[in-house]
Amino acid sequence: MSLSASNSIECPLHSHKIRTKKDGFAWLKSDPVRSASFYPALEKLLCTIPGHVVGCCVHRPGYNKRYETKYDKKPWQMCKSAYTIVVERAAKFAAMHARKLVVYIEETGKNEDRAIRIYHASLRDNGMYFDPDSSAKYLPLGAEGFASVLLKNPKFVKKDNVGAQIADLLLYPVIKGGYDPSYPPYQSLSTAGKLIDSCLDKDMAKYIGIKYYCFDEAIIAQKSEKASV
Repeated sequence: MSLSASNSIECPLHSHKIRTKKDGFAWLKSDPVRSASFYPALEKLLCTIPGHVVGCCVHRPGYNKRYETKYDKKPWQMCKSAYTIVVERAAKFAAMHARKLVVYIEETGKNEDRAIRIYHASLRDNGMYFDPDSSAKYLPLGAEGFASVLLKNPKFVKKDNVGAQIADLLLYPVIKGGYDPSYPPYQSLSTAGKLIDSCLDKDMAKYIGIKYYCFDEAIIAQKSEKASV
């Protein structure tokens, strides 16, 4: 992907490299004129995507605190919880618009990708994993609901895939917004109507909108930067 305002950048637009100004983006430190045009162009790109951002942001310390004791220090891996929640919310949104849902995943590794396939298949076969009593308020989808909307297999893509790059760029602002809603990139996405919550009323946002998982008020007040998705 390239940005016309940035002299046709050809390396993948990865958030961490941009934020730390390293490798293919080291010039952000040394070329103030070019960097001054790059950031507005990047913001414009993200705020004009033909779609909406849905996600599940998990606060690691809060997750461990909540579930290690409950499950004898053997809670689910966070990736399982996050994948389950984000796919279910995307599936509900797709169903609202009479669409099918295809999930694209950036390749990580043989074991990790195999785990994703297992999570995905289980959603279609069994519905949500969570305790039905504690999760009832979120109106969880059952197996029939998933099977009618969610395509059978996720599609794995490389890091240079355009969709993967867009998702990577959107990830940090959405996480950061859970700790600090005034964070400018998060605010820009919200103002542009790109967060899925902007399409939903308050009640619907509770079970379809972006999920901030284990973000209790005490942790938010500390503005901890340790988060996972």
